[in-house]
Amino acid sequence: RLWDVQRLFYKVLDGKVVPLLALYERDWSLVRHYMNFPADGLLEGRPRFEYNYDNICIEAIQHQDYEGLQLLAQRRYDFQTVRRDPRLFQFAREALVYGRLEHLFMLRSVLFDFSEVLAECVAREELSEHLLVARTVTIDFLGQRLHYCCSALDFASSDYVERSLASHCTNRDSLFKVPFIMAAFIRAGASPSCLLTPDGCGYLLLLAIASESFNFVYLLVKEAIHMEAVFCLYHMQFLGMILQALKHQRYLILDLLHFCGYRLGYEQEVTGKLDAPVLRCLVNEDFAPIERLCRLGFSIRNFAERNEADFHAFVQSRLEASSTPSSTSRRTGVHPAIQRLANVDRCALELHFRSPMFLFFVEALLAKKSFVALRQIVEVHPYAFDAYFREHYSPLEALLVDAFMLRDTSLIVDLASLYFPMGQFFARKQAEVDSVLLNTWLPNKSWTDLGMLKSEVRQWSFPDFFVRNQGRSDGFVVSIIENGYWFDLHNLAQLSFDFPSFFGRRFDVVSAAVVNFITIPHPHFVLLRELSALSFPWGRFMQAHRKKIPPSKDHDFLQFVISLHGFELGSKVYDVVEQTCQLYHSMAASMFNVQAAEAALDALRERRAPGEAVGGGSQADPHSRGQPTGTRTPRDPQPPAWEATASSCDAAWDDAAEPRSYCTATASSAASLDRQ
Repeated sequence: RLWDVQRLFYKVLDGKVVPLLALYERDWSLVRHYMNFPADGLLEGRPRFEYNYDNICIEAIQHQDYEGLQLLAQRRYDFQTVRRDPRLFQFAREALVYGRLEHLFMLRSVLFDFSEVLAECVAREELSEHLLVARTVTIDFLGQRLHYCCSALDFASSDYVERSLASHCTNRDSLFKVPFIMAAFIRAGASPSCLLTPDGCGYLLLLAIASESFNFVYLLVKEAIHMEAVFCLYHMQFLGMILQALKHQRYLILDLLHFCGYRLGYEQEVTGKLDAPVLRCLVNEDFAPIERLCRLGFSIRNFAERNEADFHAFVQSRLEASSTPSSTSRRTGVHPAIQRLANVDRCALELHFRSPMFLFFVEALLAKKSFVALRQIVEVHPYAFDAYFREHYSPLEALLVDAFMLRDTSLIVDLASLYFPMGQFFARKQAEVDSVLLNTWLPNKSWTDLGMLKSEVRQWSFPDFFVRNQGRSDGFVVSIIENGYWFDLHNLAQLSFDFPSFFGRRFDVVSAAVVNFITIPHPHFVLLRELSALSFPWGRFMQAHRKKIPPSKDHDFLQFVISLHGFELGSKVYDVVEQTCQLYHSMAASMFNVQAAEAALDALRERRAPGEAVGGGSQADPHSRGQPTGTRTPRDPQPPAWEATASSCDAAWDDAAEPRSYCTATASSAASLDRQ
């Protein structure tokens, strides 16, 4: 029920609330997201939210939101459908009455004819006087001054700006003046949204891109609405500009086209003209123009299909150069050209990976066991060998079965690293693989190989393996516990063996073994501690076998072993282990220090009883080995660290022989170490 409520809640939000809220807040990225939904709905079968394009157009005009109008223009919306809307007539009337030039330019940009409203305002004498005042625009060039004078109403309602710019575009010598004149008109109140229209000055975009001026291009396109129509009208000119940019290496032109939103068409006429320069750049390993062309919509995959022989020869030559590096080359990894090509369009390489020459190349590398070179190719495309694996699946499957039989873990891991379909292999050969692991790998305790299989072959699941073979795996674990192999239990835990469930299933057998390890003269505390770490049910065990445990069997230490919460971890037992480790480290360091070794020998002689040799037996009290006798020489002012630690440890072990508890002896050992 909760899931149904969540789905209903999501359906209401995603189906109506969020689309309307995005439109209300004019978040056009979200609106575009919902507009791009398929008309027949998503996987749930819910139809997409249908926007009213007319209302979007009116709202965008009233709020002067050019981004919303650009979204409609990209979806081929006809702005003439709202030319009789009363809200637009009211918007135009207010613009004429209050003299708002920006509103009049907005209406012109959507091709709205407000001549009827203008005549009505003139007849009623409601036209703003601000629109009737003459305006003068003056531009100074070196040795020349240009004057433009007209009323504000003509400036906004007629094509005065377009005609003034066109007069300079017809003369090549005065083309450099066009950006400055356009900037002056925009400063005077003109909107560039009226310039880039199919019937306006769309050719200005060609001039701006050819001049390679980002500022010029930005002024034109920031409020342009009919960009798609301009691109369609001048598509041949833009194609010629791209070819000239590739020829003369003027790649900024390609960047400016991408900034404007220009996309290459898929016509044969377009692609055929670009194939030759793209192939030349590819052979020269010049990927800068290729990357820019792909951002404009050029498809390397389609290019590879049209130029199959040249493309395959290029890719194969670079792959072979990567697999056989020369002595003078220090390159590691796949060839940089292949890496750049994969970054541009990885799908294009899939065509080559299915070619006969690549399949023969892979077979040769496998025969030489050149897995390093093969893994370099996989790093570029993870499924580069899919075609080869499909064609040679049967012999590779037999090879993998032999690898499991011979415990050739490196071969198994190498094939898995090449994205061999291991999931399909394990599904087909599950019984054989399980039999090999149960009869060979586990009985021989090949923990390293088993760990590699778990960590490197992600398709293999040890928990599922143990569940499938529960009887035999449980028997194997029981034999490990009965024999006291505590480290094997740790290795099994690394293979994700479910010990809590195992202890619940085989509690009686495991409990009998645990009782045996507790009641023997020297209890196996290490194994008991390992069982505690594996969540052995000590509470259940104590209820069942409390009477079988003698009270004299080191009760405190046993309580520490079977309890993870009653004592601080390492507070008793691991002090001695830590001291012993420090002793061994100090002794190892002194072995490479002659002066320290001589000082240690001198200190040892001084601590011996009078008349006792260094290597002879001791005649003093064995419990007084840590007490120094005699005086020290100046070159040995204090005992070395390893000697002090050894004395502390010896004192701890000697004290442990007294009728005191083991834990008390260990605590005194820790206190002695702290004093040292």
